[in-house]
Amino acid sequence: MQKLFAEFEVELPGNCLYAFPDAIDINYTVPFGDFQVQLILSMPKGFLNRGGGDQNWIGTLHRIQVMVSREEADFPPPVIPDSAGCRDYSVQLPYFEERTNSYSDAALEITNRMIRYFRFVLGTPFLEEFVPGHQFFRNPKWKNDAGEIVGKGAQILVFPRVPGLRGEMNIHPLSESNRADLDAFLSNPKNFSVSEQLIDNARTASFEGNLQRSVLELAIACEIIVKRCFFKNDSPAGAAFDYLEDKAKVNVRVLELIDAVAKAAFGKSFKVECSEDYRNIDYLFRCRNKIAHRGELVLLDEAGNRLIPDRKLIENWFNSVLTLRTWLLN
Repeated sequence: MQKLFAEFEVELPGNCLYAFPDAIDINYTVPFGDFQVQLILSMPKGFLNRGGGDQNWIGTLHRIQVMVSREEADFPPPVIPDSAGCRDYSVQLPYFEERTNSYSDAALEITNRMIRYFRFVLGTPFLEEFVPGHQFFRNPKWKNDAGEIVGKGAQILVFPRVPGLRGEMNIHPLSESNRADLDAFLSNPKNFSVSEQLIDNARTASFEGNLQRSVLELAIACEIIVKRCFFKNDSPAGAAFDYLEDKAKVNVRVLELIDAVAKAAFGKSFKVECSEDYRNIDYLFRCRNKIAHRGELVLLDEAGNRLIPDRKLIENWFNSVLTLRTWLLN
């Protein structure tokens, strides 16, 4: 049995702060299944700051090294130079293809654990976990326990998914149809409302895979859109509603406003005119309530069946909120 090492160089997506008396490297070794995963946090020299009276150097981690090792029954086949001294590494491709995914998965999981610690325990902003198949985890350097390169696997190019390429989540490309709109916007930019910003946040969270956050922000945006339509800020009704709501004397549900209240006020009901979109918004708030009250991304439908929303279902809810906004404006 010989120990095989896969070395990954990972650039961190945020500014992870460190503070130590000296600029040192910190190593962590973590077991993961039959692997040993070593995180090497190298404190960069020359980017340090020490405040007045502070004994620690403070800097930011921009990249880490991840070493994944495991005992292997066999090692990659040797590469014999030909008569011209050239080496053909293709003989090693099957060996490394069998191992790349498992070594990569171990490196990805332990790296994401570190990111979660910096994000939620140390409060580091702008950090997101890496998704499976990220480029940083596809092309390791393969070494032995002496640190020597033992071979080369196939070079894997990862082309990241382009959000909205097929129009998901109401994303549009710049084209001839809106070219003039951009020109006008550059000359006269607009301020976007809180609901518009929340809708954008919900869209981004969905593509990041953070479906709970997407649901929460979309539901809040929907509630703001509906209540500001019925109770405008600059109207007596809006002032009265805000007063009663602040005093906890009124609690009107969005679904009531866009159905019975809308029928009485405007002579039309979103539930009647857009029944499928109404159902989607109903499910959106059912899911929001489960997240808010139980911390679970789940809902119960009309028959009591338990549903776990995926990104496609949340996209349907997203589009229904946009339909509702258009309906209210008309």
